[in-house]
Amino acid sequence: MMKIVAGVEQPSKGRILLDGAPVELNGTEAARQHGIGIVFQELNLFPNLTIAENLYIGREIHSATYAIDRKAQHERARALLRTLEHDLDPETLVGDLRIGQQQIIEIAKAMAQEARISFSMSPHPR
Repeated sequence: MMKIVAGVEQPSKGRILLDGAPVELNGTEAARQHGIGIVFQELNLFPNLTIAENLYIGREIHSATYAIDRKAQHERARALLRTLEHDLDPETLVGDLRIGQQQIIEIAKAMAQEARISFSMSPHPR
């Protein structure tokens, strides 16, 4: 069900209501636009990029000149990490983090999207 709400899969029956109104979530971007975020157990991070770059990849913060505002990304990343009670340097390469820390970065990514609804999913038992 979480994959349906996150727009990963389409429902075979029924409908989804958000704030009492029906919505169609035809993909993860549609879900994001409705404020829905999902954190999968499978890591989807770039080990050769920093924590801050991973948090904002594809949704970079831009300055007035349309350049990527790395300082703003760094500051917001640090604030998110503090919210999660992890004092990691946003300039640390993700590949240098332990697996548990990388999972925290995945959670921070969902928070960085300012999702109204967030899910954490574990893989199906085998």
